[in-house]
Amino acid sequence: MRRSSVLSILLGLLAALTLLSMPADASVGAQDFASQNDLQNAADLLAALNAWRVSENQVPLYPNPTLERMAVDQAAYIRGLMAAGRRIDNFHIDSGGLDPQQRAYSQYGWQTYGTSAQIEISENAAVGSVRFAINYWRNSDIHRRAVLSATYREVGVAAIPTTGDDTLFIVVFGARPGVLPVLVDAGRTTLYLSRENSRYSSTRGVEPQIRLFNESGQPITRTLPWSLTLAIPAAAAQRLLVLYTMGDVQAITSVDLQRDIAPLTAGVLPPTAPPAVIPNTTQTRAAVVPTATLAPTRPGRTATNMPIPTAVFTPSLPPTVAPTDMPDPDLIITYDRNSLVIRAVSTRRPNLTGLRLINGAGNITTARWLAIATFPADAFPQNQCLVLYRAGTNLPQPTGCAFVRSAIQVDGDRIFWMAGPFDVQFNEALNRSCPQGPGQCLVKVG
Repeated sequence: MRRSSVLSILLGLLAALTLLSMPADASVGAQDFASQNDLQNAADLLAALNAWRVSENQVPLYPNPTLERMAVDQAAYIRGLMAAGRRIDNFHIDSGGLDPQQRAYSQYGWQTYGTSAQIEISENAAVGSVRFAINYWRNSDIHRRAVLSATYREVGVAAIPTTGDDTLFIVVFGARPGVLPVLVDAGRTTLYLSRENSRYSSTRGVEPQIRLFNESGQPITRTLPWSLTLAIPAAAAQRLLVLYTMGDVQAITSVDLQRDIAPLTAGVLPPTAPPAVIPNTTQTRAAVVPTATLAPTRPGRTATNMPIPTAVFTPSLPPTVAPTDMPDPDLIITYDRNSLVIRAVSTRRPNLTGLRLINGAGNITTARWLAIATFPADAFPQNQCLVLYRAGTNLPQPTGCAFVRSAIQVDGDRIFWMAGPFDVQFNEALNRSCPQGPGQCLVKVG
């Protein structure tokens, strides 16, 4: 055999060996590692974290599926690096170089308090046992601050096995505006009440007032000052409502006394979340007030008595028959001198993220409703509604509306739909024009 041929073969073998010895791409197999997430180990870590928080006079954290997915995705990526023998300089940077706050905003749609920089997210990581992780974080100032922060109310935990008996833990802590989880102790005698503590919130520092209602909207306590824990009244059934009042901002949290048990005990899986937004919280500005109390007011306004809405638990209703000037609309906009209601009537779950109603007298966007309460704007459910209503009037209970997802009070001089025709826009493109109110306007999205 010629020397040149032998040399070529040797070079080829060396190249093949070099390729075989190179670490695999860490992204390969990440999905396999994600599927290895140990739910029981994750639950045990969450129980230990919550027990620690309660011992330090902080509310236990409510499991959130978005934060869990975020934790599992990052843990799977890091586990892939470990399997490939890659150097890991920072457990909190993903394959695209994004930190937890950037990932939460750009990849997971975590709600902000305004701009993308005004987001409440933090992340802890450890490799070892549950006991090791807790002890490590107890003795690390930056990790301890994250665990015990009064800002965070929700959490996601990943636990992916590594080698031996060790586990890679990633914990993502978060908070969203107007989402105030309430959990129940194991004995079902006590509520753990969260509160708003974000530095970005307009209600930070405002002492909340609390009142409990049954699921029919009947009060079962008087108005009380906020406290970390509250005894569950004997009159409570399986489900109750907690009304928070913080100045002119209010939020309602639905609590299931059988399901929403605080994860405080190792070996017990946390509550299984319903498919809706978790926890089931709606928020308004001075829009929801118990019948027996006066609405908080801004200067120059007269307080009015307004009933608490019970639409959260109203069964889904069949859509009202729509006018026939547009076959198969996605939305019906109904408006008069006191209110404007947008109701989804199709099963297609229209995307409302770019919606704007506008004329020369004013405008409203989906973003403004989202600033008040969280809802799936990109896939808005059938028979759910967004509402504008005149200050000093009761929150309307629109026909055919199973759930008012967000409601905003407006002053009388901002009832723009009564001042003239208005346009319906999506992403600044005209969809259709609606006549001056009172009236009804049908819209097909897309």
